[in-house]
Amino acid sequence: MLTLHQRTEIIRETITERMKYTPQPGDLSFSELKNCPELLIWGFPEGTIFNIVTSYYLYLKQGYTAKDAICEIEALEENRGDIFPTNTLTEYVKYRLQKEHAPFVYLYSEELLHSFQNLIKRNLQIYECEVFEMDLQDSETLTKSTDTNTEQVNTPQDDSLTSKDIKIPLAIIISIIIGIPLFCYLDNVIKEKMEFKDIYSERTLVDFIHKYPNSKYDTDEICNSFLNTAIEGGIPALKVFITNFKDAGKFSEQYKQASLKLKDLCEQMFAKCLSINTIDCWDEFIQLKPPYLIGEAQKQRSQLKDELMMDKIHKVASHSECMSLLHSLDFEEKKYTPILKKKCVDLYVKDFLQKGEYASIAKLYSINKYDITSSTIVFINNMYYDLSVCYSGKVSAEIIVKAGKSFSLTIPNGSYQIVVVTKLKGSPSVYGYRDILDREEASPEDLLLQKIFVGSINVNGGLYKTTYPIPSPKNNVFKPSNTFNSNNYWPYNFRRIP
Repeated sequence: MLTLHQRTEIIRETITERMKYTPQPGDLSFSELKNCPELLIWGFPEGTIFNIVTSYYLYLKQGYTAKDAICEIEALEENRGDIFPTNTLTEYVKYRLQKEHAPFVYLYSEELLHSFQNLIKRNLQIYECEVFEMDLQDSETLTKSTDTNTEQVNTPQDDSLTSKDIKIPLAIIISIIIGIPLFCYLDNVIKEKMEFKDIYSERTLVDFIHKYPNSKYDTDEICNSFLNTAIEGGIPALKVFITNFKDAGKFSEQYKQASLKLKDLCEQMFAKCLSINTIDCWDEFIQLKPPYLIGEAQKQRSQLKDELMMDKIHKVASHSECMSLLHSLDFEEKKYTPILKKKCVDLYVKDFLQKGEYASIAKLYSINKYDITSSTIVFINNMYYDLSVCYSGKVSAEIIVKAGKSFSLTIPNGSYQIVVVTKLKGSPSVYGYRDILDREEASPEDLLLQKIFVGSINVNGGLYKTTYPIPSPKNNVFKPSNTFNSNNYWPYNFRRIP
């Protein structure tokens, strides 16, 4: 008789067959099914089908007709002997499924049930014919050899220890010595066959080869099937195939074919991206993480990104547009921040040069020419407000000179356009969103207090100095006038706003 484990494995195989024939969203994965406990396996509809089919063939073996066998099974199932109105096993199985597993009857077509019957019958033959009949033959052979030995040792008549007394235990010992390895061998043969039939993925095939390196089964055909599937799946599937079969020496030829095909696909996709040359195409290629040409793809994408971003920056025509672009940079685009800040300052200064007339910047005095490789300008702020100094030229930036302080700036030699603006409390820098040139929206007080100095300088090396003076107020509070003096400084009788 079959053991519980053997019966369970047959049921597990029928469940696998059903999952392949009529897959369902709620099905277990093949690996989960393989590790499913025996008690749960018997609760599947396939457990009912197995019991019916095995009982049916057992009754047929005992001489029952098909109809009588079905009636006997029904009597055992229902504990009564009602006559079932059919002679076919398939219809009876569907009848039992309708009674015990009604929600799942639709999964089991007649074709699938016939396949189950053949599968169960074949496994019964494997277990009972190949193992137990062989065991019977071995026992009969050993019995005959024992009888022969017994006949040959009947001559001694004395009461002493005879050769018969020695040979009978010896025969038992020999049978044990021969029988145990034979049983182990047959058990391994059956296990190998069952595990070969359970191969359903690349990983299970590799595990099978590692466990049975000298297997007689045609594993190359299965590997070739997996290879063709991987080729159809493209770069991701081929990467998985190569990873799985990297250490499987038996399939070195398939591994080589997969590697060559993967390289060919990477080259084709790289050539396609070169012809299209879009960020999306390069991103798609890089996200696949191909083992070939990924470094070159990243380089091409970086160059394209630089070209597109520089073209976008070049087309910016206003300070506000430049500010919007600066504040919209993502993490990857942060490297363009210095370029955009220079562009913002250039447009900021340009706007002042194009809008109206402002006071001229303070005179620049040359102090010495000790170092003519670069120019150093010392800004001295004697005013009661911080000064925003924006310079545009070979380099462009904004510096803040605190009230009553000085600031030393070193720049390359050349021509620069300068805008100096008094910074009121709360006013943004040149990199902020507020446009200081919007005179229509500015309050009268802002217009009155804001000082703007515009001009150009040409520095050719050495040390320079420029000063922005304002008289010291005697009181802390004043009522501002609506007029300025001719030098764009506070009148001497003005008092500072706190």
